[in-house]
Amino acid sequence: MPKAARTYYYAVRVGKKPGIYTQWSDCEKQVIGYPNSRYKKFVSKQEADDFLSATESKGNSSTSRKHATTTNFAGTSKDTSGDTKIGIAGSKIETKTEREEKVALKDEGMIVYTDGAASGNGTSKAYAGIGVYWGPNDKSEPLEGKPTNQRAEIQAVIRAIETCGNDKSRLNICTDSMYTVNAVKFWRKAWEKNKWKTSSNKDIQNEDLFRRLFHLIDTRPGMVVLKHVRGHQGVDGNVQADQLAVNGAMLSANNKKSPDNVIK
Repeated sequence: MPKAARTYYYAVRVGKKPGIYTQWSDCEKQVIGYPNSRYKKFVSKQEADDFLSATESKGNSSTSRKHATTTNFAGTSKDTSGDTKIGIAGSKIETKTEREEKVALKDEGMIVYTDGAASGNGTSKAYAGIGVYWGPNDKSEPLEGKPTNQRAEIQAVIRAIETCGNDKSRLNICTDSMYTVNAVKFWRKAWEKNKWKTSSNKDIQNEDLFRRLFHLIDTRPGMVVLKHVRGHQGVDGNVQADQLAVNGAMLSANNKKSPDNVIK
């Protein structure tokens, strides 16, 4: 059986109940819907304590620290960069352009969040999984083929297209994989022009999956648009897809009876 994944510490400096939490779901309850909330994820409790002890910047009132009861968190190892502010609607405070873009996405078709998780890249005990989040009760899957994080990210996007229905609605896929987004938006033409070779005449990595992905995009009646989102920034869809991917990787690990930990 797999070992428990590493524990992370979510420090809530400004929220409904400031303190340190080891489950994202508990942290989320304290910051979603709380105006100008401030929190951050750390790999050690000391760093979380230091964050809570720090003085708030000018314009924010200091908040006394209260420690929450901690529990084990089977999460992932993607790092959160910087503090994240949450608005009344529960999403990250955005610029006017970002808000308009979100409205446009909702008005122009379906929205799905995808993610991949992998552990032990390059070893015989490697395993990976994918997550595709349309809404509550979505399922996780082990990754098909070679278990790497990049392949998991691509496969998750593929599965989103395959499960959305072959219709004419625009499909907006939100992923935190800049690698996959760049491949679709910028690198594809050069790859195909060079017959799937790099400038140094080496094979393009993950060619099989990218060919499959490009074919699905080309043959779907409705437009497919990939949108990059920053991982672990409080975006609910991304958080849900992340957990689904971790669950999928754990399914693969159980099948292989691997002792490694899931990482992202």
